[in-house]
Amino acid sequence: MRQMLAEKLTIQRKRLDVAQKDLISAGRFEFVDDLGSAVTQLQTFADRVRLASYGYAGLFDAVKIREAELEQMYNFDAALFEYVDRLDTANDRLREVISSGEGLAETIRIVLDICREANSTFDEREHVILGSQ
Repeated sequence: MRQMLAEKLTIQRKRLDVAQKDLISAGRFEFVDDLGSAVTQLQTFADRVRLASYGYAGLFDAVKIREAELEQMYNFDAALFEYVDRLDTANDRLREVISSGEGLAETIRIVLDICREANSTFDEREHVILGSQ
């Protein structure tokens, strides 16, 4: 499930890469760095999802994951797909506003906020693993 999520996040990151190129083509250089920050945040999130521990422990591992925690972590990971949907919508909007120019700063801020929130939410995953919610 997390591999599929990481792949979907990578697709969204590629859409942001295209949007950056569109900004440059449109001469909107003042927004390139902000969108670049969103790309970095999204890539970080995708990498964290892709490389996160699976949440189970071997017989002699220090941290044991019980079935209830494993289910809770699975549900947590499944909920992360909401960020893909939100980013997809924001990317659609971004494409629209790049051509029109209206609401561009606000739309880029929304994209950046979604990416930051996704990373912040993923920080909570460790609490689920360690049972310290």
